[in-house]
Amino acid sequence: MLRLFLMASLVVVSNSAMAKWIEMGKNEGYAVYAKPPVISKDGKTSKMWSLIDLNAAETTKGHTYLSIAEQYEYDCAEEKTKLVAFSWYSKNMAEGDVVFKDTQPKQWEKISPKSAREFLWKTACKKMTPANSPAASGAM
Repeated sequence: MLRLFLMASLVVVSNSAMAKWIEMGKNEGYAVYAKPPVISKDGKTSKMWSLIDLNAAETTKGHTYLSIAEQYEYDCAEEKTKLVAFSWYSKNMAEGDVVFKDTQPKQWEKISPKSAREFLWKTACKKMTPANSPAASGAM
């Protein structure tokens, strides 16, 4: 029985670790990726990781980075979002060293219409897919 439990646990961990980044759109300065969202059991909120992959390194607060991984929580009914955690990475695609991170959840904020955050909210709440996104039409 213990062996079966350990094997099942390994499958769950492997599947979540193997979730790949899906390109959501890009422009001349960066590309935006996301991992499949985790929707709450009641369907009212969703959490999703997104990745901003920069074409050129940026330096903020003395830290140089090429990518930013962010986890946001989305209120699907109220069109609000809050940043849960983020990390800055020394290499593209959330690779290399973590040069800065913050795991202190922020306050809920209303989502601005026609913004990148609105697009990610729609994706996290299953209201939009990459195929019908602004990026697919070249609007991002």
